[in-house]
Amino acid sequence: MLYFDNAATTKTDRRVADLMNQILKGDYANASSRHMIGRKSRERIEGARQALREHFVMPQATVVFTSSATEANNLALFSIRNNYLKGNKPLNVVTTKIEHPSVYEAIRQIFAASVAQIRYIQTDIRGNIDMEHYRSVIDENTVLVSLNHVNNELGTKNDIVVLSKAAKEINDKIVFHSDIVQGAGKFVYNIDEMDVDMITLSAHKFHGPKGVGALMAKSHVRLSPFYYGGEQEEGLRPGTENVAAIEGLRMALALSMEEVGQEEKIWAINKHLRSEMKNKISDIYFHTPDQTCNASPYILNAAIAGCKAEVLSRMMDEKGIAVSTSSACSSKKKISRVLTETGIKREDAQNSIRISLSKYTTKEQCDELVCVLVQSVERLRKITKYSR
Repeated sequence: MLYFDNAATTKTDRRVADLMNQILKGDYANASSRHMIGRKSRERIEGARQALREHFVMPQATVVFTSSATEANNLALFSIRNNYLKGNKPLNVVTTKIEHPSVYEAIRQIFAASVAQIRYIQTDIRGNIDMEHYRSVIDENTVLVSLNHVNNELGTKNDIVVLSKAAKEINDKIVFHSDIVQGAGKFVYNIDEMDVDMITLSAHKFHGPKGVGALMAKSHVRLSPFYYGGEQEEGLRPGTENVAAIEGLRMALALSMEEVGQEEKIWAINKHLRSEMKNKISDIYFHTPDQTCNASPYILNAAIAGCKAEVLSRMMDEKGIAVSTSSACSSKKKISRVLTETGIKREDAQNSIRISLSKYTTKEQCDELVCVLVQSVERLRKITKYSR
């Protein structure tokens, strides 16, 4: 099986798995226990916490380890509702309709019953934010702006340096949150120099284990738990910590520095794949911007006319090629909200597949993917009697 669904999850690095196995077999004590091996577990967690502060350059940050970025996003958003929405003042939160479900749906649910109005920023067909509209929806009553760094379906990158600065110029009391799940472990961040207040991430997107993520918040941001029953993670995330997974996150992030320097290599593979697909498949349209625009080289989303993506992806799966049709967190839906909300036609959205790369992807693997894709498209178009 050739795997091209790395935006959904990545292969765990062998070195990470080895470390976790060592901890699970040896240093397995509860980090809240006061005996020697319990203290060793605590040292591992605190070491990982400090490693995250250093990696993202957030020296004074509160770091809360969670079970996922979904939980981290919910914790961040609940904290805003619980600590910043006081009284009857007509407050508002600002986001887009193309965020990951763990932000989009969470905002709808968390703020629906509150006094805060949800304001959605307009984007173009590639997911780029309309800066004029962005500035117009932010005012003195805005308490939160939540925007991802890299769109998980389109691969479009938001310039969170510019966006956070623009928001704070209008209202310096705004809390700016960014889900950096598709960027962490791939791009360099210096959050201390940005007007970004909170970030969220997940280890399994950068070759770490599933089941562990983190919320990082600058010291002035007030956080609060949304469930209770323990003092772990400063009382913000009760429950026995998963020491092995937390250490796995730390090591995967450290190893990701090897990948940070590979962006040009991944772009070369992306360009090769895009060129081969364009040359060998007629009536194909790429939703993902190219390198000349603000985009991630790790994601390539394309619509292939006359080919329902759900059927096409199954045909490729039978041939040993794994691709996806949308976010894994919304894969049960028949059509992508992200694509349709940008203005992409419904039919094109239904015909769109997402190919996502990793540090393990090679040009040779991409050539094999294109070969199977071409065969599958020809077969499917013959069945559907597609013609231009």
